[in-house]
Amino acid sequence: MRSWTRRGLGFGAGLLLGFTMAGRVRNGFVLSVEIGRQENVQITCSKPDLHAPALTAGAFKEAIRVSARDAGLAAMDLPSGAGHDAQNVARFAPMGMIFIPSRGGVSHSPLEYSSPEQIANGGEVFYRAVLRLDEQLDEQARTRN
Repeated sequence: MRSWTRRGLGFGAGLLLGFTMAGRVRNGFVLSVEIGRQENVQITCSKPDLHAPALTAGAFKEAIRVSARDAGLAAMDLPSGAGHDAQNVARFAPMGMIFIPSRGGVSHSPLEYSSPEQIANGGEVFYRAVLRLDEQLDEQARTRN
């Protein structure tokens, strides 16, 4: 028997099982006994593992925004509700995230697709932002000496 666990709002199951389950949600409750029997899957549910939102450091947000603009790309501030590593990193270091467009807005799914050009644009923004932040650190070091 395969095993599948659901935590909070995130699904870690195979795509087909996820679609099967999504089609069987009634009145906000998953009929886990029926689904488990039909799919030969053991399903467990637990309380959501909630983490506080991770806020992007102001300097990182500005560096990403300016870097996108300098590369001729549009930028917008986007909150992320996904359980990214950034939530843990933000506890001890500044962090920032760069999101790139995906077809149909699909994210965190095997169906997610971003074109090579969109991926390259994200890499360009990352590269420029790292250089910009490095320049800022150099400037801070020069003014201290």
